[in-house]
Amino acid sequence: MKNFKYFIFSIIILTLASCKLNLPTLTMNINSEDYIGKYILAIQGGIGNNEQGFIIMAGDNPDLDNSRYLAFAIRGDEIGEYRVTELFNDSLKQVVAIYIPDTTEKYFATDGFVEITNINIEKSQISGVFEFTMKDINGNILTIKNGKFENVLYVIVDDIMSEFTQFEE
Repeated sequence: MKNFKYFIFSIIILTLASCKLNLPTLTMNINSEDYIGKYILAIQGGIGNNEQGFIIMAGDNPDLDNSRYLAFAIRGDEIGEYRVTELFNDSLKQVVAIYIPDTTEKYFATDGFVEITNINIEKSQISGVFEFTMKDINGNILTIKNGKFENVLYVIVDDIMSEFTQFEE
């Protein structure tokens, strides 16, 4: 898992170093508190069943153990709206999301959406908006509103799932 954290950190550094203009941003409101993701990355690639999609992650600290971070996967790679509650034929959701405010809590999206508003293929950048209702294992509810990501540089990976298996311990 430690190698995975270094992989993510390396991608973030490369992402930030390659952005000269149109710096990537991710902002949201979490239970009425403004949040700005300082370390943002996106991966585009195969997610199984011959489908393409995106994974977008943002944290407020490069050390994931000390960062509040949000990650969401979108089952699709075109401009449009993708919903947490909408299912495909094989019962997989269009969007899954997790928010981790500290090392002891995890919130999972139970409702919401991500709308991809722009994909700049030449610059490998993605932009969009999102909102989620999230719940932890104790039933505590958290709301994310006014989420927005702009000019987030994405890395193209042929098969996202096979890339994750190399980091298994």
